[in-house]
Amino acid sequence: MVDYLLEKLPKFLISFLTNKYNKIFHVLGDKRPDFIAGVSDLSAKRCAELNEQMPDSPNVSYRSIMSVMASARAALFPLNIGYRLINKLNGANDGLVWEKSAIHGSHKLIKPPKKRGISHGDVIDLMREDIPGFDVREMYVDIVSGLKNEGY
Repeated sequence: MVDYLLEKLPKFLISFLTNKYNKIFHVLGDKRPDFIAGVSDLSAKRCAELNEQMPDSPNVSYRSIMSVMASARAALFPLNIGYRLINKLNGANDGLVWEKSAIHGSHKLIKPPKKRGISHGDVIDLMREDIPGFDVREMYVDIVSGLKNEGY
């Protein structure tokens, strides 16, 4: 999605969004926010470069956890728009990340509650929302518990 948006969006809109997000991140405590640099690091080309520079280590247990939204109504802006774009371009996603691009190491898909799904914002508890059938705190407890049971 990053590659597509950076190619298709007009430069003035990218600049406008960069300024808006930099202001938000500054208010949240980032002393030198650089939204566009962070977004650019998520492009397919940059991710491929980073994967080459940092190959997996046999001494590290790699895991990925992914959720998917069932519809754009499962999240607010900008994830609802992200969901629509990614869904059209690639398929199942959490409003920010395409499901298949999130797979690395052992992989777990968070089973979405019927009709709603779970957004990227839900997984980081952005809105502090109680979602029937999904408890974000318990999800993290289960992750840590599983790591402990495996000896980590």
